[in-house]
Parts: sequence; C-alpha cells; structure tokens
Amino acid sequence: MQKLDLDYFEIIIAYKSLTDDTYLGSIVDYIKPVFFKNKDIKSLFTIIRDFYEKRGTKPTITEIKTYLITDELKASLKNVVNMFNGIDKNLNNDELQANTEIFLKEKAVYHTMMDVVELALILRVAPLEINTSEFPSPRSPPEATVRVPPTIRVSPL
Repeated sequence: MQKLDLDYFEIIIAYKSLTDDTYLGSIVDYIKPVFFKNKDIKSLFTIIRDFYEKRGTKPTITEIKTYLITDELKASLKNVVNMFNGIDKNLNNDELQANTEIFLKEKAVYHTMMDVVELALILRVAPLEINTSEFPSPRSPPEATVRVPPTIRVSPL
C-alpha cells in the first residue's frame, strides 16, 4: 500500500467539508483543527467545525465570511479556495473514505504521541532505567534460561 500525502489530503478534506454536508458530518467528531499542518486550512476548518457544531450543517461561503474578522482570516479563506483549483471535484467515495480514515488515524496517533512527549517534558520525567542484570544471559543454554521480568525504575531528574 502506498503512503498518503497528508499535506495534499488536507486540501481535499477542506474542499469536501465545504461542499458535502454528509462528509463533514461523518468526520466532525473525529477531526481536530490541530490535525492540519496548513495554517490557512486550520483557521478555516475551525470556523467550519464551530459552525457545524452550532447549526448541524455545513456553512455556506457567505456564512463563513461573517466570521472572518481579521485580515489574516480573510486571506486564509482566499488561499484555501485557490487551492481547490488543482483538485478533481468528483472523488470516488470509497477512496475518499479510506483515505480519510488513514489521515485521521495517522494524525491522531501523531498528536497523541506529541502530547505524551510534551507532558513528559512538563513533568520532567527521567528516562527509564532498566536493570539488565536481571535478564538471562544471551549465551545461556536454552534449558538453563530462567525468565525473570526486568526491574524498571523511573528516576526523578
């Protein structure tokens, strides 16, 4: 299986979220704006998601424009809409669904791991110390090998 270009797929998600109410409804509970690397898509998707959660439907472009209160947000909408020029509008739904699942899984795992690392840094968790003397020698004959669980200690910084 080939890898998915997650950066390019962000454009497809943004397009489908603006044009397909069913698609947006199927992803809105699972996708977070932080999943988007592109800052323009992230900003726009935040508005789309907030609107959907409030109204239960996708916003129109006019409705989105009412929430563009800064020049940066206005530029984000323009940039995202310009990205749509390079994509096919008729997408295979099975492929779209499969790719969306890949995107969501990869982004969720990545951001969960980053949250764990950040938490570890905040809490100043030291690396694990593993006492390898409790492991059997790799050269021991198989019949003499006794399986002893390793002792793992977390030491404070």
